[in-house]
Amino acid sequence: MNPKFLALILSSAVALTACNGGTADKKTAAPSSEPAAASAAAHEQDKVKLLSSDGKISIETSGQFADKLGDEAALPEGVAKEKITLLQKDNVTGTTLTVIDTGTSVNPAEYFQKVKAALEADKSLNNLVLGDIAANSMTYGFSQADEQGNILLNERCKIMLHGKDKLYTICASNTEGNQDELAAALKYITTVE
Repeated sequence: MNPKFLALILSSAVALTACNGGTADKKTAAPSSEPAAASAAAHEQDKVKLLSSDGKISIETSGQFADKLGDEAALPEGVAKEKITLLQKDNVTGTTLTVIDTGTSVNPAEYFQKVKAALEADKSLNNLVLGDIAANSMTYGFSQADEQGNILLNERCKIMLHGKDKLYTICASNTEGNQDELAAALKYITTVE
């Protein structure tokens, strides 16, 4: 299941306009002959710095990420491909990191409030977590489940303001990871001037 980007669905309601992510400083992964715990610890040390294709968003995290922009099946639902400025998947954990150029907003604070209201109103979301809304960002997370309640996707996102009015939605998603793991993947995000 592709990630669901509710913030983008709201874009027309808030007057928004509107490829490769790279890796650097990547260490070698642990050999598969090591025990699983040692391998997981080594994976945690695989520090990477991913940069959006427009050079505006940088994510420092750990993992063995590979570019997936060319993989049509990996593209998030409802998002035009040209809006995606980073799409990387960690082939060890299955976590996908996505950066989307959400557009511009005259009033980002109002936009954040509308996203929050839409998330709260969406009864199809499970385990909704709404972080604090700041002047330049907001965070949220949720799960998507099938009719039997089996989790199909966990997602954690941060909407960030770049400059005065440019918005980016940065998400980590995984079919097995919990919200804390996804939040950790998004811990070090910076805007680049």
